[in-house]
Amino acid sequence: MGARQTRLISRTTTIANGETASSVLAIPASQRAVGIVFGPMTGTAVTVTGSLTSDGTFYPLSALNTAVSFTVDGTGKFIGFTTDVASAFQAATFVKFTSGSSEGAARTITVLCVGREE
Repeated sequence: MGARQTRLISRTTTIANGETASSVLAIPASQRAVGIVFGPMTGTAVTVTGSLTSDGTFYPLSALNTAVSFTVDGTGKFIGFTTDVASAFQAATFVKFTSGSSEGAARTITVLCVGREE
């Protein structure tokens, strides 16, 4: 069997219409989050929480003791991670995203990872 190649992998989660929190997104240990894509959002900020289990307690994700959050808007954004933010994502096996406002429609959030497909 041949070696698996490292490649860019998109992982998606959704904030449902009228909600503020996304569904749980798993990031396998064989992958490293390197960026994120937000479509148009109702809220203006999205914060990130992480957990070691999908049904565990989710705590604010921090990079160098600063909460990981992103400024978003009605046009969408493509954001590449700094090394500190990528490391914070690697520390959590499961993440959720919370918008500062109830979303006016279902919103898809795509986390871009580099690694091997699981």
